[in-house]
Amino acid sequence: MRHLLRQLLQYYRDAAFAAALFLVFAMFLWSSQSINVMISSGVTARFFPTLICSVGLGLSAIEFSAAFLRGKRARRNAGSSENEADKGARNTAVKSALSVLLIVVYLVLCPPLGFVAASALYLFCQIAVLTPEWKKRWPLYALIAAVVSVVCYVFFCNVFHLMLPSGILPF
Repeated sequence: MRHLLRQLLQYYRDAAFAAALFLVFAMFLWSSQSINVMISSGVTARFFPTLICSVGLGLSAIEFSAAFLRGKRARRNAGSSENEADKGARNTAVKSALSVLLIVVYLVLCPPLGFVAASALYLFCQIAVLTPEWKKRWPLYALIAAVVSVVCYVFFCNVFHLMLPSGILPF
């Protein structure tokens, strides 16, 4: 019972944090609209703050809903064994640690390999880590990673005119 109470508190704490983060992003979004635009050609000085705050608003709203639903599900499944809950928590901790490690490896490999190769490798590994064991579809993950990496490279180079590391690839 103590484990269930601790788990419920964690879920509702996550929901409260997501709600607070939503308010912070809303405040920054509102304040970013007062940025003076000196030259309005293409992407202005307001674009990135507005984009980041809008994405943050959406993600914090999703996290709030998900945490709240996890709390409801935990109350409903109160009869399940605590050993399964501990195993799930341990599995989540391992996946989180692997995700952080993958980000560090990506940052180290991006300059020598280049943006496209490092991003494709990172995305493939990240998808593999976060997907449940019984849903592994390796060719699909490789295709998604390659397509997303190339699309991001083309988008950032041609739309935002950013120079990304080319690394081992010729473009």
